[in-house]
Amino acid sequence: MIAARWNKWKLFRICLVILFLIFFMQQVTNYLSYDARGPSAFIVEALQRWGLEAEFTQMILWYVVQIAFTYLLLKGIFRKPLTELGFNLRSFTSSLRFIFAFIILYPILYMGIGKLLIDMGANGFTAGLGTVSRLYLIKEFMCYGLLPGTGEEPFFRVFVIQLLFLAFGNGDHHEPVERKTKGVLILLSSIFFSIGHIFISWAPFSLHYDPLQLALAFGLGIIYSIMYLRTKSILAPVVCHNFSDLFYRLAIRFIL
Repeated sequence: MIAARWNKWKLFRICLVILFLIFFMQQVTNYLSYDARGPSAFIVEALQRWGLEAEFTQMILWYVVQIAFTYLLLKGIFRKPLTELGFNLRSFTSSLRFIFAFIILYPILYMGIGKLLIDMGANGFTAGLGTVSRLYLIKEFMCYGLLPGTGEEPFFRVFVIQLLFLAFGNGDHHEPVERKTKGVLILLSSIFFSIGHIFISWAPFSLHYDPLQLALAFGLGIIYSIMYLRTKSILAPVVCHNFSDLFYRLAIRFIL
């Protein structure tokens, strides 16, 4: 069993590495997807001629680059089969239970909290939305329903948690994990997931973030991390993450 005894100095260094990788990946991914000065400009312009709006092309490129970046990190650092790291269907029944429970409970909690915040004066839920065509909505819902979890969970759940494991015991993620150790892993990975929703601009230097989004990301990070550690599979976190982002778009378009 991986005990709660851990190398604090090693854990500190690992956390610094994760922070660096989060913002490094963010800048590289942004340059290769959203930055008009980057190589994506040609792709965006070409696909616009075929009817795909720039925001969707950029979103697709963002997550494709993020997946590729994470793949290189996983293969370069851990040198283990991806199935051992969580890209598998182990505990499939448990994963389905998590997914069904999330699909039922998340909309209730989201709508209740969202309605309360709107009544309190929060206006960030529907800001900037306008009337769009049905085809646009289909593209939007497909992107939000398929890409976010697929692009982010491999890094924030698999890579981050597996890297944090190295500060505990011998770093073997197949061994049982004590509750205290598991709590530290869940807390730290959720903090990093929240930090990943802070965007840095360098000229001039500024931080861009939404406090509500950071709080939501932290809460969801806890849930996704529990799913990953309990099932040893990324299936439930990916599906639930995609569903949460899809429901967010559905809610602000039609409900809130």
